[in-house]
Amino acid sequence: MSNDFLIVVLLHAVLAVALVVVLARDDRRKTAAKWLQRITGVAGVLLLIPFGDLLAAAVLLATSIICIVGRTFDWTSRRMAIVSGTAMLGLFSFYWIIYVAQVRSLDRLREDYPLVSLAPRLAHESSRSLQDTPDLMPEVRKTLDATEEFLDRDSWRSHALELLHSRASHEFVSAPGFGVTRMRRPSRLAVVLKEEPPEPLPSAPPAIVDYRTESEPAANAKSLRTKHFGARDHFLDGRAFGFVRNRDQVAGFEAHAFRRPFAPEVETDTKPVAWKVTSLQLVSLLKFEAPQVYDTPHFPDMVELVGVPTRSLTPFESDSLPKLATQEDVVIEPGQNRIEMLGSLRASKTCTACHSVPEGTLLGAFTYVISRFPAAAEAVSELR
Repeated sequence: MSNDFLIVVLLHAVLAVALVVVLARDDRRKTAAKWLQRITGVAGVLLLIPFGDLLAAAVLLATSIICIVGRTFDWTSRRMAIVSGTAMLGLFSFYWIIYVAQVRSLDRLREDYPLVSLAPRLAHESSRSLQDTPDLMPEVRKTLDATEEFLDRDSWRSHALELLHSRASHEFVSAPGFGVTRMRRPSRLAVVLKEEPPEPLPSAPPAIVDYRTESEPAANAKSLRTKHFGARDHFLDGRAFGFVRNRDQVAGFEAHAFRRPFAPEVETDTKPVAWKVTSLQLVSLLKFEAPQVYDTPHFPDMVELVGVPTRSLTPFESDSLPKLATQEDVVIEPGQNRIEMLGSLRASKTCTACHSVPEGTLLGAFTYVISRFPAAAEAVSELR
């Protein structure tokens, strides 16, 4: 129990004694009660509205109400003392129940989201030779800085987990009012990560489909880059990082995955033609001796990828991967009905709190297939 709580208890005791002393003489009982009512009433409102100190405000307002009732019914000082003492016991019993409930709730939450080490999960990085900080091209550095801003955004989940594992959480519930009036406090609602998994990607149209268009369609290159950056942000999801004190003390970390809807459509320069992402796979660069692609039709999920079969890189992926190291963030191989794309997953400053690599290091990549779909207004036939 905090010193502030004891001060509030003392405050009520002083007020109870004041009721007995100043109201002891009948000739000045009503006058004293009137002034005590005014002082405690104003003080209670001031504590409640600007400061949200519910417990101290309740004590003062209860004293003010007792004075009003005592004046109205001409109570004796003894009755005043009995009523005041009963009110004090009732108030503190009520807040003690709340205090115990909140402490137990925080203890359970702390057990569910303990501080753990991510070192075992990232043990494969320690077997790699220490890399030098990559010399990134200006445009790549600019994109990395933007990624860091995205990941470093103020996250209430991270802050709540930090409070949960600091003395601040104890001080919060033991302060006057026990945090009842605080709207932002560590709670299960604050730390449970809300998930809305995306719909499965559409299947690519059959290769035999003939798109009868006079001009060759072109997917918007800027839209393709934006599509990758959106997928990267979905996968990393700064909310899932939790609270990171250091690599060996992390609370609430959730494995990288897609937890929000992902729209497969890509804008095109030729309006009647639609392009959609039909394949999105994760390229692993540090876990295996040679780069491998997790061969799954589903969105990458670092938990579910355990045991998933892998494949070697395609010629396009092999040729494009060196460019991602420092020169590019997205490499695109255009085609009339099929586009291949490789996009970087690079270590930002936030990532290096757990990953044992220099900032800017290429940790992995997404490899995409974007397929051309016929629009409703486009005549389509199958080649025989």
